Amino acid sequence: MYFMSLIKILPGKQEQCLEMIKKLKEKPINGVKIHKIMFCLGKYDLVIFGEADEIKTLELSANLTPYASMETLTTIPFEDGINMLRNIYWFKREDQMV
Repeated sequence: MYFMSLIKILPGKQEQCLEMIKKLKEKPINGVKIHKIMFCLGKYDLVIFGEADEIKTLELSANLTPYASMETLTTIPFEDGINMLRNIYWFKREDQMV
């Protein structure tokens, strides 16, 4: 699955968190493919985009827990998402609803 992890670095843990993320980028957890890591402005400090199964994203989270809080979202490529949503009621016309 594709995922996006939103990371908020804990106060006073900036250096340790960034070092851990550098290590994860250089040598990812087996089964985790990191596509991109970006800083962001706002509620979260960093975003990781990648691919992994759900268990591996939990392992990624466990590595960062001492330094940051993390929320991971499953993401779906746009075209796949449209195809999936076509079967949901808000894409159907009123005369097609059950």
